[in-house]
Amino acid sequence: MQKRWQNGQRLAGLCLLGSLCCYPAVAGAQMTTTSTSLHREAVQLARGGNYAKSLQIMQQLEQETDEGYWADYLVILSWAGQEKQLVTLADRHYQGDFSRVPDYALRPLAQAYEKAGQIDKAASLYKRLQSAEPQQAYRTAYEQGLSDMGRKDYVAAEHDFAQARQLAMVSGKVETGFVKDMDARRAALYIQQGEYDRSVIILRPYVENGTASMRMISDYLMALRFDNRAKEAELVFSQKCPDWSKMPAYGLQTMGDLYLRAGKYRQAHTLYAYILQKNDIDYVRLGDAYALAMLGNDQAAVAQYADSVKRYPKRQAAVAGDAAAFLQQGRLGMARKLFNLLGTTPAERENWQLQYGQQLTDVADDLRNAKLNFRRDERLDGRSYYHEADRVLRPLLNSSSKDIQQSAAAALAMNKLNKGLFASADHQLAALLDSSSADEPVVMAVSGENERRQEHALGSYYRTRLDNKRNHESDLGLSYTNYLGQNWYAMAGYGYSWLQDGQNHAQYAHGDAGLSWHYDRGQMDMTYDRFGSGWDLNGYTLSMSYEPNDAAVFSFGLGHRPHAHAGAVAQHIAENYHTLSWDQILGSRWRFGADYEWDNLSDGNDYWSYGGNFVDEMSQQHNYRDNLLLGYSYGHYDQQVDGYDSPYRRIDYGVGFSRKWNLSQHERFWEWINMLSWGHDNDEGTGFSPYTRLEWTQSMHAGQLLTLGVQYNWYFNQIATTDESRRNNGYLFDVNYSLGW
Repeated sequence: MQKRWQNGQRLAGLCLLGSLCCYPAVAGAQMTTTSTSLHREAVQLARGGNYAKSLQIMQQLEQETDEGYWADYLVILSWAGQEKQLVTLADRHYQGDFSRVPDYALRPLAQAYEKAGQIDKAASLYKRLQSAEPQQAYRTAYEQGLSDMGRKDYVAAEHDFAQARQLAMVSGKVETGFVKDMDARRAALYIQQGEYDRSVIILRPYVENGTASMRMISDYLMALRFDNRAKEAELVFSQKCPDWSKMPAYGLQTMGDLYLRAGKYRQAHTLYAYILQKNDIDYVRLGDAYALAMLGNDQAAVAQYADSVKRYPKRQAAVAGDAAAFLQQGRLGMARKLFNLLGTTPAERENWQLQYGQQLTDVADDLRNAKLNFRRDERLDGRSYYHEADRVLRPLLNSSSKDIQQSAAAALAMNKLNKGLFASADHQLAALLDSSSADEPVVMAVSGENERRQEHALGSYYRTRLDNKRNHESDLGLSYTNYLGQNWYAMAGYGYSWLQDGQNHAQYAHGDAGLSWHYDRGQMDMTYDRFGSGWDLNGYTLSMSYEPNDAAVFSFGLGHRPHAHAGAVAQHIAENYHTLSWDQILGSRWRFGADYEWDNLSDGNDYWSYGGNFVDEMSQQHNYRDNLLLGYSYGHYDQQVDGYDSPYRRIDYGVGFSRKWNLSQHERFWEWINMLSWGHDNDEGTGFSPYTRLEWTQSMHAGQLLTLGVQYNWYFNQIATTDESRRNNGYLFDVNYSLGW
């Protein structure tokens, strides 16, 4: 458009100069000598760029009737960019009869009507131009096509472009490359208006026959990218763009962005780094920072983000957006570092920290994207950002800004609510609702969530398993939890267990009732357990968990219960057990767990065991994630007892792979686990026992969740036994159902 305006300006300037040369002969009868002098002065001022003074003089001459004066007046208005006044004066003077308009004023007048949306008048003027300037008719048709595109009349635009092409082809004076330049321009305009497929159709012939310029190829790649044809764009880029130095920066950036969106972070970083060697483009720097972070180079990524914020403070919002995306991925460390970069004054830093705290508390609901939520939940492994949110928000309660204090208090209440600390959330909300901020949206939103909180949970389960030693165990049960107040919960459960090992058969009922108390760093549970059905045994369970931060959990438990082997239950052997476990999220990809147990059995035997497991998130693509699994365990009985399985040494270790699919449209998950395991009792030879497990989880309405699991085991290289008590296969089947309200 700028080029078109400049061409019109130059053309009008030449015509205007010619008109002034003939004024004494043509217009002398209509204009006085004084008027002619003022008119000439106004034109000279306009040609020198002094439009304000020129228009002031022309306004003094508005009573003139000379058509040359009016044409020059309109041209000067066009030069000054006052198209609106130009249209007003033209309507008043010509009253729709443009036959009196001199040829040199047709183009600026047509352009003014085009900008004003009076397309019919513009079209009639363009038609006159084709007759008035036959040697430029193809350009006039082209400009009319651009006008049609501006109002998104693509049918008329394509008709005009076709006419321009035809006129250019038959014109002996058309400059080389006009048709190609016209196609490049219209393709670029189609991209600007979101008509990417049209742009692809226009540019494809030039790309395929090798006549496209690098700018046209860059536009082609951009159109393919926005038309969701990433693979085609990658193919064109690899075939047509071997020399990156010849490509404009935006073409390379288009491919970098495409690779970034496709999760090809190595290719994206390579392109971004090449661009940044020659061009300091802030969005390229941000894209490169994100690519580096996704490649695991957090230190370099944070440095890039810091450099971008320092150079372009207005990009802080974009950095905050990336930080929020890292939270959605479960990458708390990166999000914290990026939010700490934001803000140059104490007030700005408080605002960014408030946004960070709100993101931490609302991360599960703030972004309604099932794929990203799935990624976050898998990496957090059931955890939340509770402790980080509390650390960030609590200092903001002392802010000098009442708005920040109020918003921080509301976010803290939401944080307590997410943690299940209902009494703490009620206390925080009560203070807010009693204040003048009771009607504020942030307060009302948290209050609404508090009213919808779930205070009851009902669960049921059934599982049955059979192993190579013919241990067959089945369990069936129900559990219920109810919120009592002051962060206390009541718990109750009842179940039945069946056990056999080929020789011994046992069964018993078990019920429990107790209390659970939730606090900031974890929870404490205590239950009274009763074991009946022929076995009069009173038991108990005491357990406590402690969270030093959002990435780690320590748990300790002790109690009194049956020793869960068929022979031991048949002989009414109980145990006093103690457990200690540690679970840690390491970085953004790894999780580690360790546990230790020691038991004192009522028959005088003792048992202890320890083990560990390691999970490496190999990748997350689309709607699935892949994990590498490693595990090890060691168990020991002080005495080997014939009545139940009690080797003095039991070693197991394995390596495996799991894939979990998220079918968000059905609120369903599938997980497939495959393990290669080895193990042996005492000094036996090592046996090989791989297994495969398939698990299906379905979320249903009203807070219901159903999980089904099926597992099949194989056993190889087992020690030979005279009684043929070892099996070559086994299985596990389990069902779990939960309901919350």
